[in-house]
Amino acid sequence: MVRPRNHRAARCLVLVGAVGLAAAMAGASCANIIGADGDYYDVGTSGTGGTAASSGTGGAGGASSTGSAGQGGSTSGGQGGEAGAGGAGGAGGSAPIVWSSWDVVSDAGGARVTAGNTTATIELYRSVSLTDLSVEATFDQFYVGPHPEGFNQVESYWALAVSATAYPYGGKSTVDRGNDTGETAMPMPLGVRDLQLHPPNTDQLVVVAFVAPVAASYTATDLAVRRVHDQGEYASLVLHSPCNAPGLVSLQAANDRAWVVAAQSYPLGSLSAGERICFGVSRDDNYSWDAVEVSWTITADL
Repeated sequence: MVRPRNHRAARCLVLVGAVGLAAAMAGASCANIIGADGDYYDVGTSGTGGTAASSGTGGAGGASSTGSAGQGGSTSGGQGGEAGAGGAGGAGGSAPIVWSSWDVVSDAGGARVTAGNTTATIELYRSVSLTDLSVEATFDQFYVGPHPEGFNQVESYWALAVSATAYPYGGKSTVDRGNDTGETAMPMPLGVRDLQLHPPNTDQLVVVAFVAPVAASYTATDLAVRRVHDQGEYASLVLHSPCNAPGLVSLQAANDRAWVVAAQSYPLGSLSAGERICFGVSRDDNYSWDAVEVSWTITADL
């Protein structure tokens, strides 16, 4: 059914139906009203710009009771017009950037971790104190081979000074995750080489600091730690952001070699490029056999 857009056009259609086509043609005022409103035209006249005729060819984008439909229109007796093209989809936002500790590369050029095209610097150092994880002394000596004390199971590591024992240090494990003797409760993924740290024998921490490469909202997840040797007692992993702020979490690993995993995530807020997220390991009691593997994931939402 063709529906007029106003009451004046409605009266004209009633007139056409009741009196007939001739009467409608004779009614100049009625034709003028319809034509002026732009809704309908007299018999046989083509509409334009979304109008229609009571009989004849439909105007572009309009409709008619008989005849052919205009483009994008429809008819009760003719062929329907083509549907309009759908609108273009909106542009999507930037995808998050995700870095994982097991992807850290340690070599003579320093330590770093890359996700896609974005590389973050990793800093290894000794902290100011047990609660302030700011830099007190940066590790400045690189050792490409395995540590001289074999229980550490570490290579490609940075240490504070040249010495026979090279403690504290930070480097890469020589054993794939899940393949060590006595290792249990492993988080995913298996088979990766973890970041490994050993604390100093002082009331300070060995720190691995993730330096934010871009301004974004950051979150830390997948925090986990384990001692790699069954001698000694405890060592703890802590997270601070900023480095001199109170700690957000502390996970204590025992000499059972099991992984201790934090299930929750830790929103760190908006960070500017160059700000640090600090993970530290403490000796807890004494530093004997306190080599630990650590795991974390950092996500930046741009």
